[in-house]
Amino acid sequence: GDKVYWPSRNGWWSFSGSIQPIDCPIWSWIDDNIDWDAANLYAVCVHHAKRSEIWFSFPTTFDGTNHLTAIYNYREGWWSQGKFGRTAGFAEDLLLRPTMVNGTTFYQHESGNGYPGASEGPYLETFTLNVSNGSLLSKMRQIMPEVEGDYSSLQYKLFYKNDRTPNTEYETAVKQLQSASGCVDFMQVGRDFRLRLSFPDVSYRELLVGTIMVDAAPIGKKIKK
Repeated sequence: GDKVYWPSRNGWWSFSGSIQPIDCPIWSWIDDNIDWDAANLYAVCVHHAKRSEIWFSFPTTFDGTNHLTAIYNYREGWWSQGKFGRTAGFAEDLLLRPTMVNGTTFYQHESGNGYPGASEGPYLETFTLNVSNGSLLSKMRQIMPEVEGDYSSLQYKLFYKNDRTPNTEYETAVKQLQSASGCVDFMQVGRDFRLRLSFPDVSYRELLVGTIMVDAAPIGKKIKK
């Protein structure tokens, strides 16, 4: 349309008459992993017009090839992270499925219900959840999710930390929705939490996830002032 989007070493930007910064909540993930020197040669952006998305595949410091992908939906304003890379792609036509390439392997996206070669399927994950910016230990008792679609096989897991130094993260066992209460029980103590929603296999299921209510309570001071 009438806009241009691009990443630089200091964030994402847009131009439509004037240059404006774009809020990118996954910027630390991009900046921590990208090989900026290699990106000048190999990184690629693809416009997925049908879904109003910009796909940015970039080389990583641990691999040197396009290994990760950041996705920005400019119409709805959300970001996503992909553990895969593409070296070229075409998706401008609203009537066509996007075709993308990784080296000499071609993929037709938005087609079928599987992810060939993927080590894990798609999942939804929150940013950090805590009480008083993490100054208090808390008990995550349970959550009440709002999900439409294949909710019966959806799995829930908490990642949690008790200390920030050392930065050691733990995870709970996979939990399921209790049909009688409509809740997922955790009863986990921690300082910082992340919640992940996923399926048990590498396949696609259509879901609509709304507001998730959290039942958590502080249980004591973690940092003394």
